[in-house]
Amino acid sequence: MARVKKLLRKIEGNALWWFLEKAVGPIVLTAVIWLYQSSFSRPDLVIAVLVLVGGVALMIAAPWLRRVAQDNTSENVLARAPHLLVKYRKNDGEGRETLTLSNDGPETALHVHVGPLKWEQEARSIQLYRDVVALQANHEETVQIAFSSGPRSSTSLDDFMRSSTPNNAQTTVLVTFEDVRKRRFRQRFLLTTHIDGTLSWNPEPVQFAQDQISHPSTHS
Repeated sequence: MARVKKLLRKIEGNALWWFLEKAVGPIVLTAVIWLYQSSFSRPDLVIAVLVLVGGVALMIAAPWLRRVAQDNTSENVLARAPHLLVKYRKNDGEGRETLTLSNDGPETALHVHVGPLKWEQEARSIQLYRDVVALQANHEETVQIAFSSGPRSSTSLDDFMRSSTPNNAQTTVLVTFEDVRKRRFRQRFLLTTHIDGTLSWNPEPVQFAQDQISHPSTHS
């Protein structure tokens, strides 16, 4: 007991004492002192109390732990993942070819990367003029693009699809991104030209990126 009183006199009056008195509360402080004192005379009792407290804490935390486990299933992670929509413009009025990326999901999409145009065994590069680092939920961002139809030719994505891809070919673009927990996702878009002169990017469901499939709950 003398050792406890010496400890209390040492911390009384400083910032630590104020925190213990105001923030922790007298009841918790009394319990801590009792456990410290009893640890010398009744270690078995202290162990029993700690086991009891740990069991009660586990019972209280169990529903929360179950909810966290359920939230981190693959289906729930994908349901909460960013979901992108893409609108293409051949000419934005200033001679620029652009993509408008919008996030229809509940979380921010990070490090958005637009892959090449692919069909059959062919591929052509699509480059963004600037990086899309963060696209918040319910926000959109318009970015100028550069489409590479070939080493010695320059044409728009729309013109290339209408003149240089087979009519029955499935032309796709894969877009990859991360969420705020650094989980990686991919979303494929099926590109379709229409007689009214428009080019639509039709989204498929969001999936885990290939390197994320084995560990979908990483950084959860």
